[in-house]
Amino acid sequence: MKSDLTLEIENQAIKQFKKMGVFICPECTFERAWINDTPANCSIEEFNFNPKYNQVEGKYIRSEIVDILELNSQKGWICYEIKISKSDFHSNAIKSFVGNYNYYLMPENLYEQVKNEIPKEIGVYTYNGRILNLVKKSRKQNLIDGIDEQLNYGIIRALDRERVKQREKIKLNILKNLQDYKNELQNKINNKKDERWEIKHNLEYDKIKEQNAKIEELDIELDILEEVNNNLKFILMKV
Repeated sequence: MKSDLTLEIENQAIKQFKKMGVFICPECTFERAWINDTPANCSIEEFNFNPKYNQVEGKYIRSEIVDILELNSQKGWICYEIKISKSDFHSNAIKSFVGNYNYYLMPENLYEQVKNEIPKEIGVYTYNGRILNLVKKSRKQNLIDGIDEQLNYGIIRALDRERVKQREKIKLNILKNLQDYKNELQNKINNKKDERWEIKHNLEYDKIKEQNAKIEELDIELDILEEVNNNLKFILMKV
């Protein structure tokens, strides 16, 4: 599970970097060829079918996740890895820096602790609790053979996942509003019934005409309100 700070940095990055010509999404999965603990730097197709890899020991295909993946119409692929602590930075988790440009996103104080350990080609944005600031530019890298196709699949899958999540979020919000409205409606019905009961059981001879007219008015209102309430019940049961 992501920490609150990780989510905060992730949300800020997506908000801050999103612009015309940029597609950006968290947790994008792709596959890459590895030999033991080293990327093979070739396409998966070549890795599987080129005879020179047939007898290689320790070869396998590894599924990886880019914390945030950006497809930029001007710069190409940009990969972002979020690190929030020194132990997180030094963990054995794979840093999937496979883009044309690659960046760490981290708190300002962490950068001061690890800046001398960051490879020269990797850029850094630091987070001050409000915005991300560029403190180290990334150097352009050549893409691994076949990785462009993998990243395309990865970002399409992730964007579709985020679309479904957003749709569910909207659906839940609408259902909550409907349920709140139904509760308000039920309270209104109960109040109208109480008002009708009070009038019926406290008829006054000199006001009986007005009171009967009010009872008839309340009956009509209650018929309408209860019909709406029953329709809402049906809708909420079907969703």
